[in-house]
Amino acid sequence: MSRAALILVLFIAKAAPALASEPAAELWVDAFAPASGEGTAARPYRTLERALSKLPARGGRVFVAKGLYRGPFRIPADVEIQGTSPAVLFVEGNETVVSSKGPLLLTNVSIQGGAIGLETSGRVTLDGVHLSGQRQVAVRVASGELNVSRCRFSASIADVLGIAAAPSTRVLISESSFEGPFRRAIELRSKGTLQVRDVEWQGSNIGIHQTGGKSLIRQARFISGTGPAVTVGKGELHSEGMVVFGHEYGLLANEGAVVSLHDFISVRAERAAIALVQARGELDGIQTVDSGSFGAIQLVSSDATIRHFWLHRAIDYAIQARNSRLDASNGVITEVRDVGGSEGDGIHLRKSIGTVQSVVVRSAQGAGVFVAEGSSIALRDLQLLHCRGAGVVSDTLARVLASSLVVRSSEGAAIVALDHSRVVVEALTSERNEQGPVWAECQSGASVELWRVNADQAFELVSPCVEPH
Repeated sequence: MSRAALILVLFIAKAAPALASEPAAELWVDAFAPASGEGTAARPYRTLERALSKLPARGGRVFVAKGLYRGPFRIPADVEIQGTSPAVLFVEGNETVVSSKGPLLLTNVSIQGGAIGLETSGRVTLDGVHLSGQRQVAVRVASGELNVSRCRFSASIADVLGIAAAPSTRVLISESSFEGPFRRAIELRSKGTLQVRDVEWQGSNIGIHQTGGKSLIRQARFISGTGPAVTVGKGELHSEGMVVFGHEYGLLANEGAVVSLHDFISVRAERAAIALVQARGELDGIQTVDSGSFGAIQLVSSDATIRHFWLHRAIDYAIQARNSRLDASNGVITEVRDVGGSEGDGIHLRKSIGTVQSVVVRSAQGAGVFVAEGSSIALRDLQLLHCRGAGVVSDTLARVLASSLVVRSSEGAAIVALDHSRVVVEALTSERNEQGPVWAECQSGASVELWRVNADQAFELVSPCVEPH
């Protein structure tokens, strides 16, 4: 599905208020009121249970003063509950604190304790609600729609879910936060939809876990988590303005997922900033710093388009692709580090097909571009600067077609051809490379063809398998 179609699907309907019309009744509750209340503002009920039992079938509005209100609560349809902070709804055991079949509008209350904080069906809106202390799930969406605004979700123990949405449900979250070690802060399942805007996660194992369905994420921040910030399997995800500090992965997509990332930032990913495994990705405006040992961007059996990127201080690889298709352009790769002793490449392809255009690789401890195991790549308008191993390394039946290639200040050669690989370059500029413009393993069937070479005069292109024009 295209980006425009995805946005249309997710925004075609606006979230409506929980109540379609003015409530039929208005009741007041105050935990400190006398026991003989009548539910009026002057003489409120003492318990929320009593107020709920007095509502007519058409529903109504309940005003809840600050205080502690012991549940569990079973809320009928067409109810609006307005709290005064701190109005706390709680249970001490393993029950569900609040159950609702909707429509329900719940504002300015805290829901504490219980195995489940809130279980919903129908249309439910939460505004200014704080959920904390649940043992299993903060909010379980059994069916319908959940609209969350200005809410806070707090986990005090590990292995707790924040929002668990059943298949085919719709969840909309804005201006809210998730705090603590949620196993999965948001869980979206097949045929469901998720819309997120201006939401922050701190300390979650997984911020968003999506299995099928469609999601739109705007202005999301994930901080100091342990697992992947976002995982997507089988579904579709569109993100704009996502920032991830820490986490195992910034984004992990697999099982046929389709993802579109725009203006994505990852800092200190433990493994990779972005990993696509049997997935398709459109990546635009990507910035990564200090990515882990799987590289800044990792592709396995995937298809990715990468535009306008800066990948800084990745370990072992900036971009690595295996059994994949890569199309990268208009990017900068800087300071790729070699930790294991054998890598440190800017772009690394095995059994893959690639097109790379208008890219600068600066200060890679390995090669600027490494192509092997039958891979083929087309390079155009590349600058490979201070790449310690070499500019371009072609190995093991690889095919490289390059034009407008500049390689400068390598400890190896500008072009290295090994093991039955073939390299064709038009317009090569080779400057201050310690082993010259070309080093070819002719005895192993490698070959190099060069057109319009501008090389240091100290080196001569003399080799039986190197053909200059």
